[in-house]
Amino acid sequence: MTLTAPNGMLTVLLERFDNLTSAIDCQGDSGTMSLTFSSQEAYDHALETWGYINDHDDGKFLLIANHAGCGPDAQRQPYIITSITEDGAHLTTYLAAQPAPLADIAADYELHIGKVVPYQRHSKRGWHSHDEETKAWTIDIECGHQDKVQRLYRDDNWITLDCVNCFVTAIMDMTLHLKYHDFIIPEIFTLTVTPWNFNASMELSATMYFTHKIENWSYTNTLYSKAIPHTGITIPGLLKMGLNISYQFAAISRLRAFTTLDFGVAAYIPSGAVLTLDLLDENGKSGCVGCDDSYFVPIFDVKKFAGDIQFLVRTEPKLTYGIKVMEKVELDVMLSFYIPQLDFSIKAGYDEGGYCSQEKGASKTGIMELMTFGFDVWFELAWRLNFPMYKGKHGWGYSVWTKHEPLFKACQPMEILQLEGENPGIEEGSHDLELGHLTLDSG
Repeated sequence: MTLTAPNGMLTVLLERFDNLTSAIDCQGDSGTMSLTFSSQEAYDHALETWGYINDHDDGKFLLIANHAGCGPDAQRQPYIITSITEDGAHLTTYLAAQPAPLADIAADYELHIGKVVPYQRHSKRGWHSHDEETKAWTIDIECGHQDKVQRLYRDDNWITLDCVNCFVTAIMDMTLHLKYHDFIIPEIFTLTVTPWNFNASMELSATMYFTHKIENWSYTNTLYSKAIPHTGITIPGLLKMGLNISYQFAAISRLRAFTTLDFGVAAYIPSGAVLTLDLLDENGKSGCVGCDDSYFVPIFDVKKFAGDIQFLVRTEPKLTYGIKVMEKVELDVMLSFYIPQLDFSIKAGYDEGGYCSQEKGASKTGIMELMTFGFDVWFELAWRLNFPMYKGKHGWGYSVWTKHEPLFKACQPMEILQLEGENPGIEEGSHDLELGHLTLDSG
């Protein structure tokens, strides 16, 4: 994490002078700090760096100390230096120093997660060279219940719904780069995710009882929620951060039916696909390279049926970065994978000449099946500000990448003793159920 002082104020790291001093007396809390240098050359170099402040009435600079006796243990302590007294005979400088909380002196901040940014390497004379190494943050994801039955919902009046095999497994490489001016104006906001061995399965078993018509029944259930181990970071007084994963099931339905059926879909994302989110990009660079090769395997077995059903179901693994910067800004950066998402309709029908086929001896009754698969990646950002002029909770979200395609449309002959009537049919594009996305209020 990089902090920038306001108004271009000169910032000096005290450890820059570690090899140039013979003694550091950090008494800044009482208003004075002294540095004794090991040579005339080192003493002259220090005066060249900060001696200008005595020539200006408003001259000052920021000194960041990380030495014993300077502020709380194991924490960097900033000081605002307003004047310098020189003792050339003893190669010592006395600095008028006032402690300054980071939250009061930082204007901008830049945060890299899953990436090592350029860092300062100290030479013998205190000059700096810069190195950079890029490395993604690798996260193992395993949530849900593979090959296990989990009861989702039961109402003895009309339905029992079980998850027979609902799970997500993946390895993800992630990087997050944030840069804010004055804490509230974003200058950089990019997130990249590369999945490896991404497998998601949603296999459901439903038993429905023909009693009365159900309109727009909806249901959600958080099956799993947990902080990912070893991803928490705390820098006292400066930064708190953690990563959480949750796994949710959601459904909405419209039906009047008597049925027992198994349904679902298994989905796969190609390893090495790169999902990129650039919040400030106006050229449409956000999206997913390699996701178009995702593929799906439907699961569908109707054991008995009468009536009609429309079902929209999905599972949602969600990654949430929680970031808190110096008690001023809290960010929740959320990435949801709506995968698998399944929209299907079943409707029983009757035709005197044969419902699915007009061939001799064909069944007069049957069911028409229409199934569509969907895969969406949805981004949400929520932020809370704690400034005198800016307070409150805000948020919004949008789709980063989406793919929807029909899996099949088929007619299955089936003996339905309860059915009488004419062929109702199913028209493609007639589905109007929508689970929607969570969008945070901006109030």
